[in-house]
Amino acid sequence: MRGTPAAGLAVALHRRDDTKPYFERSGLDAFYPSVSVVFTFEGGHLHVPLLLSAYGYTTYKGI
Repeated sequence: MRGTPAAGLAVALHRRDDTKPYFERSGLDAFYPSVSVVFTFEGGHLHVPLLLSAYGYTTYKGI
């Protein structure tokens, strides 16, 4: 996302990663065939990492 939302405007973002093809190429089964991360924020810079393994995932709000 580029730019900054107008004052008072909240932005909702959705990111979906299809993980199954990645793990199939690696010869692994995908416990989570896709991962969705939904979040909102009001301006500024935001970093939301997605850490993924064959049997789990985590995400957090970075800076």
